[in-house]
Amino acid sequence: MEKICFYNTVHIGDTFFNEPFIRIFCENNSGHTFYVWLLCGYYLYNDINNLTLLDKCSKAYTKKMSSGEPPEDNTVFDIQLKNMFIKNHVTPYFKFKYNNEIYIAINTHCMALGCNTDMCPIQLNAAFYNVINVINQIQSTQFMNKKISNTELFPKLPIIDELTKFDAWAALNTKKTCFFFNYKPRSLHYTVNYNDLVRDLARSYIDYVFIVPRFEPSLAGIANIKFCDDDFDCIETPDCKNLVMIEQITRSCDIIITLPTGASWLWFNRDILSQTSKKYILSGAKYEKKLNDWFSYGFSSDTKVINNIEPNNIKKIFE
Repeated sequence: MEKICFYNTVHIGDTFFNEPFIRIFCENNSGHTFYVWLLCGYYLYNDINNLTLLDKCSKAYTKKMSSGEPPEDNTVFDIQLKNMFIKNHVTPYFKFKYNNEIYIAINTHCMALGCNTDMCPIQLNAAFYNVINVINQIQSTQFMNKKISNTELFPKLPIIDELTKFDAWAALNTKKTCFFFNYKPRSLHYTVNYNDLVRDLARSYIDYVFIVPRFEPSLAGIANIKFCDDDFDCIETPDCKNLVMIEQITRSCDIIITLPTGASWLWFNRDILSQTSKKYILSGAKYEKKLNDWFSYGFSSDTKVINNIEPNNIKKIFE
């Protein structure tokens, strides 16, 4: 029987929001081994016991990559395998041979699966259900396949306990904290100079500590700014383990300011009901609605978990 390999040729947000569908399919078919190929973010699937990486990028990120060089430009993959998946970016599924084994590749990108928008749990649930049904029919397989419940539609993160430097700092910190994601959005044109905003906020509100995930030279030397990579050892890697570490840090923050990019949304997981921080998205009204709609659908609640804020109004958060 052909082996099943899920794949994703796009960004970390897609990897993150696909996690519950892949996890539950694997759990429902625990007697089988499945495979996955991702450009980045494979640590998010690290604790799915019967899911195996087909290949991975083994090169550490450089400062150039940290400044926006996309992982698909990194060639420390099996280059033929990588090119094959990228060529099939919009293909819902196909067969291929690798190391003398035959695989059925299932694309997990929402548009390839037939969704007409991203981040819609209803469409994604139906799309994953439909593609597995097709595989069962054409391959005469009997993988257990069912649409998952609303509350299961939230990603589940691996448990991590490697925040020694942050924990030591937090134990002594007496100020309020604001986590401000300074990851550059890749999926849309974004003109907000967010690092300038962080600098201005830190100088205006000295009773807050502002934590950002990535070191930025223009923010260096400001006493109430902390960098997750330089200060807390949350180093960027292709598997995105650093994002899971950062999500743990955000849980202790009073305010979270995100950008419209998936790398800043890992707080949107199964533990979201226990999170107490106030959350804002900077110039991201479209994704404010998508995140709140997903939450509303999952928990049958009208509560808004995140609010849009524009740069000229951002100081209202702190007043």
